[in-house]
Amino acid sequence: MYQKKYVATRIGCSGGIDSYLKTIQYIKMEEYEDYNRYFFLDDDKNIMVDYYKLPHHLILVTVTSETNDLSTFIPKQTRNTNKKGLIEVTNHEYYQSSESILENIPPFRIVVEGAKGTGKSSIVRYFTKKGVVAQDRDPDVFSNEKLLTLTKEQKAKMVYQRIHQNEDEYFLLVMRTQKHMNEALSRRTDETNIESHDSYRKAYQEAYILLNQANLLDNKLSILHNDFKWKKQRNQYLKRILNHLQQHNITQKIKTYE
Repeated sequence: MYQKKYVATRIGCSGGIDSYLKTIQYIKMEEYEDYNRYFFLDDDKNIMVDYYKLPHHLILVTVTSETNDLSTFIPKQTRNTNKKGLIEVTNHEYYQSSESILENIPPFRIVVEGAKGTGKSSIVRYFTKKGVVAQDRDPDVFSNEKLLTLTKEQKAKMVYQRIHQNEDEYFLLVMRTQKHMNEALSRRTDETNIESHDSYRKAYQEAYILLNQANLLDNKLSILHNDFKWKKQRNQYLKRILNHLQQHNITQKIKTYE
């Protein structure tokens, strides 16, 4: 029996877990105290998806097969597939059982948002490996094209309402200079409209500045300028964010991230 486990970090966005599950055969659902378990069949693979109930936001995908070694279940390049944002945690101690999940995974979620080419995916992967639920992109507001049509004040109001919608959600804006962002996007052969991505970067920046000036961030929205030359510096900043969030999450025992 072959088995692999993944955390789903793309929700409600093109190419995410929702897109994948629509393409395979649904079998049944079982309800448990802390999560709902859904069963699917994908050719020679059994797919089991555990949706943890709030305040835990975790979506855990377990793939098993008698004949397929699952080495190609996740393509090397996922950008144009319906398996974006699946991060493997097969051997991670936190994700082995519902007991280990509830003991080690804190009951909050970090939504990582930013324009394309800012390095969101690597940051989501970092959080997941640290045992923190992270979501790649927010389709409701931050990644909604409507945001680009609004005035600065309207953008700030829309962002303010979104970040305060759920008390157990926090947001991280990942920013890069236009130069660094364009350099990253130029390496992607399928990216043709770089200008539209910069429009999102400017919209996020405008909303953040207005909310920060009005003291309305309320520890719900942080910003990371991901132009650090060394990954170590970026990770040190992310550790500080995690420890800060733990101190503000009164329902979870304090655990320092190393």
